[in-house]
Amino acid sequence: MNNLTLGLLFVVIALGAPHAGAAPLPKVPKASAPKPAVATGATKPATAAALPATASPRALPAAKSPAATRSYPVSSNLSTTPPTDLSLAVAISKALKKSPSMTIATLKIEDSRQRLEAERRNILPKFTLSANVMRWDSALQFSLGTPTTTTPPADCPIGCLTFLGELFGSFDMGNLRDIYTQQYTVQVAQPITGAFAILQMIKARKIDVKVAELEQQLSAHEARYKTIAAYIQALQAMEYLKITRKSEALIRQHLKRAQLFYKADVLS
Repeated sequence: MNNLTLGLLFVVIALGAPHAGAAPLPKVPKASAPKPAVATGATKPATAAALPATASPRALPAAKSPAATRSYPVSSNLSTTPPTDLSLAVAISKALKKSPSMTIATLKIEDSRQRLEAERRNILPKFTLSANVMRWDSALQFSLGTPTTTTPPADCPIGCLTFLGELFGSFDMGNLRDIYTQQYTVQVAQPITGAFAILQMIKARKIDVKVAELEQQLSAHEARYKTIAAYIQALQAMEYLKITRKSEALIRQHLKRAQLFYKADVLS
């Protein structure tokens, strides 16, 4: 019983004593009542200086909103009206003229036609003309000799020749060979054994021409399709631009209203 009483006493003392290391609580001075001034012969001004009046708390400057100082320039370099001189038909015509695929297809057609004409010329007969010209030192005249007697000799063959020479001696018989001689040769060759192969090549070249023409038509259809698609996309983009500009104007109006509301709230 005595031990229990001593234990409770130590607990009460420990709770009532300040904790070691803890800072003591500051003492609050008690407000004393002002003493009445003692009246003397001469009145003295009050020595107690009036406490300066505490300044009223000023309102902090309102932070400017970044949206209030930010400017949004309006883009004016874009045109919202489509060009009047470029219709869909004009655009397609220009695309067909300037399309690289159309140029290549046209060149293929020309190449196929030239090959066809070359094969057709192979079936025709071929002519070969050659000429040869020679120059001699002198011309070779035609002469039978000059007769010595007017009567034919005993040997008749020789005498006859001499007689004929005398008879035709007064006539100009011309030259057996002139100083210039010419020789001309003309040859004609007609393919017979290779005619069938040439005809087959002609048919193949005709097929090549048709294929080139079909490729040109395909390239023209592709150019028209791409031009129409690009034209429609351009029109859609211009309509989107109009809608965007209208939306921009509405957003600017909302921004101005929001700035006015923000300024009115800060000033109040």
